[in-house]
Amino acid sequence: MDSSKLGSWLQILGNLGLVVGLILVAVQINQNTNIARAQLYSEGITSSMNLDLAMMGENPAAVWGKEQSNQEQLTDEELAVKLALVNYIWKDIIRTETLASMGLPTQSAKNAAISFVKGPYGIGDDFGHAWWEEMKAGLGAAAPATREAVNAMLEQAGTADHKANQLASIRERISELAKQRANAME
Repeated sequence: MDSSKLGSWLQILGNLGLVVGLILVAVQINQNTNIARAQLYSEGITSSMNLDLAMMGENPAAVWGKEQSNQEQLTDEELAVKLALVNYIWKDIIRTETLASMGLPTQSAKNAAISFVKGPYGIGDDFGHAWWEEMKAGLGAAAPATREAVNAMLEQAGTADHKANQLASIRERISELAKQRANAME
């Protein structure tokens, strides 16, 4: 092979390397842009969630506990705390589903819906059902898969109070464990 042919091949290979390098740079820029978008979106939702946390005050557990025994007796302030708690959870679901749509690994919409309806801080009680009826019309395109799953679960579950059932099960299990401990000490 003469030197002019070798020089031509080396020039072609050099140009191919340059093209491949430019493609890799473009892919990297695209990835960085997507990461930046996800971070900005997540920070915006987090800012809103921080407002909900502030609205919950210092002891949202006291409101949650009172709600379990007598939901109708909650004051307006306590209802605002409960509202902030449910809003906080819903915003986290929206963030999770939106980040999933950006290709980032997150929990599934079905798992989010199960937690939202049946979880200890979810909407599986009268307050939650009322909140959902008020909110779902204004949700727009937010978390469509989770919204559909929540609708289906609430229709199937009716107005069962999942939190009260969960608390009753926990109290029952605590009693069983205390009895086992007392028997073991005898």
